[in-house]
Amino acid sequence: MAGKRRGRGRGRSRRWVLLSSLLLMVTVAAAGAYGLVQLDATVRSTFEGRRWALPAHVYARPRQLHAGLPLTLAGLQQELGLRGYRRTDALSGPGTWSRTGATLTVHLRGFTGPQGPIQPQQVVVLFAGSHIAALTGAGGENISQVQLEPQRLGSILPLRHEDRAPMPLHQAPPALLQALLVMEDRRFMDHQGIDPHGVIRAAWRNLRAGRVVAGGSTLTQQLVKNLYLGSERTFQRKAREALMAL
Repeated sequence: MAGKRRGRGRGRSRRWVLLSSLLLMVTVAAAGAYGLVQLDATVRSTFEGRRWALPAHVYARPRQLHAGLPLTLAGLQQELGLRGYRRTDALSGPGTWSRTGATLTVHLRGFTGPQGPIQPQQVVVLFAGSHIAALTGAGGENISQVQLEPQRLGSILPLRHEDRAPMPLHQAPPALLQALLVMEDRRFMDHQGIDPHGVIRAAWRNLRAGRVVAGGSTLTQQLVKNLYLGSERTFQRKAREALMAL
């Protein structure tokens, strides 16, 4: 009888251990899942907010051109250069100009001014000494006045004290993208945010050197660090960085 009671006691103890272990595993898994969901929400909300934190641009007023305006041919060339216009033998689109003697032919860019949208147009500017003698359109019609788009004076992003010039990925020079990958993350196309090969390689180099000489961070991890975490060197930050990168 005593043997049977001991057997039943051991059986109950095993069941309690199994149930307790299972409950602990479920609790840890639930807490981990909740933490990951919260971390993902933080990453998404912060990234969406910062992605559109673009600077406000400050512009001068539009430049009015009309017959009789005191302006030399060289002066207009300088005005066009400040706005990024290019000299060509034949106009190839908005933002280009050509010269024949005392005449400049300009393909003006469109822009949105105080009175509303201004459409691109071609204009022929004839100079007489130090002033504009006449303005005509591409078809020879007289034009009373035209406007050059306002020159950008600067940008303001007061909260972060920085300026930005967003560029779509397809507009970036391919050589620049390749150089970035070669220098920072050769296996960028082959990992999901963390590169185990890079981590092992950096650890081996650091071990051989006896100090930190290489890092195994991917471009994704660098983005996470710069946007969310800062530059402190702690294990906790590296762990959060790895989770957020995934």
